Amino acid sequence: NVKVHFSHYAANSPANWGQSKEMLAIVDEARKRGLDVTFDSYPYIATSTTMILLLPRWVHEGGPDAILEKLRQPKTRDKICADMRATCLDWDRFVLSSLPTKRNKIYVGKNLVEAANMAGKEIPEFVCDLLLEEDLAVNYVGFTGNEEDIRIIMKHPCHIACSDGLLIGDRPHPRTWGTFARYLGVYSRELGILSLEEIIRHMTAAPAQRLSLNDHGLVKEGLAADLVVFNPQTVIDKATFDEPKTHPIGIDYVLVNGAVVVDKGKHTG
Repeated sequence: NVKVHFSHYAANSPANWGQSKEMLAIVDEARKRGLDVTFDSYPYIATSTTMILLLPRWVHEGGPDAILEKLRQPKTRDKICADMRATCLDWDRFVLSSLPTKRNKIYVGKNLVEAANMAGKEIPEFVCDLLLEEDLAVNYVGFTGNEEDIRIIMKHPCHIACSDGLLIGDRPHPRTWGTFARYLGVYSRELGILSLEEIIRHMTAAPAQRLSLNDHGLVKEGLAADLVVFNPQTVIDKATFDEPKTHPIGIDYVLVNGAVVVDKGKHTG
């Protein structure tokens, strides 16, 4: 029997908001039929990924080199831009987070409406130019999620906590630094969406069991000493979309396979 796991299960884009219960019903029905289905999610309304995903699907055929070639061909580029306009996306939801070249870093932290206005271009043309100039290496943070759906999804017993963190870029998504402290401090302690015991299971035993890491995920003699010492009354994330590279508070010690990697709240490096 093949295991199925949905990564980053979310009702993204306004057209899908409010559909989390229907999404979970699909999982429940599959499990009733004997299928081994689980999923993970992160506790933020924003996603983050490469900007090539804003291009029409047909542009992706052939891989990165083919995408660049299509962007260079005037007639093909015109069709790309026309198709992008037809999507009617809310372009101000997409904030540029990673741009390698120095001349384009002025756009980091700007949404696509702001950045295109700065460049004096229409948004589709701006996106195409930027992808060409950066050899496709452009990332964005997209505010396309819905808080109520996030809470409903994380309460499901088959849910696994994940960060989907990216370490690249000048202004990456704060989930890389804040996810797990956010689960503990916001969604457990402050909002009571899950008990402390439940959310710890979602972050530890559940993913270890799903990945068949049989010597991880539990505090038990003979297993790997992966341990986190935190204060349940103070632990919380401090990373924000404006200041994403900020460590959480309330986590005093972290051990990985018995080695101390956080000592008195400081990473040992």
